[in-house]
Amino acid sequence: MIVYDCSLHLKDMPQPKGKTGNPNGRPKGSINKSTQKIRLAYAKLLEDNLTQMQKDLKAIEKPETRLKLLIDMSKFVVPALSSVNVDASEEAKSVFEDTFKKLAEEE
Repeated sequence: MIVYDCSLHLKDMPQPKGKTGNPNGRPKGSINKSTQKIRLAYAKLLEDNLTQMQKDLKAIEKPETRLKLLIDMSKFVVPALSSVNVDASEEAKSVFEDTFKKLAEEE
């Protein structure tokens, strides 16, 4: 049985464990390099095969199947909408009605 002594490796590390050279970290929302490369390669693959994909879509006989495929593919292109909660309390209705009346009077 071979046992790896990681303490030998830790001596060679430039910084102590748990500390980073960038205390702020990567900016929120930024994409790592690997993900960016994969996205670019995939976009190129799709671009190069767009004509064939259109032919394949037209070859699907059932409209339901074709539509389902288009909807499924759109999830990768069109941003998903987030749900919205609507306050339907009496107080909210009253505020809405008052605001609506004020706007109607201004016209």
